[in-house]
Amino acid sequence: MIANRSYPIEKPLEGLESFYQEFLTNRLKEFQELQGALGSKDFKAIAEMAHKWKGFCEPYGFGQLGIIARELEEMAKANEAKKCSDLLGDVEHYLAHKKTTSP
Repeated sequence: MIANRSYPIEKPLEGLESFYQEFLTNRLKEFQELQGALGSKDFKAIAEMAHKWKGFCEPYGFGQLGIIARELEEMAKANEAKKCSDLLGDVEHYLAHKKTTSP
């Protein structure tokens, strides 16, 4: 879990800059889905989304989201609702931060 909630400067790989806003918008929508999945204790859905995120976030300039997603996937596989909730709080804060920054 991100304790100090400060993030390194992250930039998309060359050629992916134009996808930054679309990438962020899609993750915000998926975040809403994750919150719903947590509410219904659908840990499988959480683990699947987290697995997807950890695999492709870094090239788009969202490396910290990939790091959070690794832990979220593990906690979802362990059915750890409280830890998943805490990590989704980290995701929410991170995505809010990304809304205020751009490459």
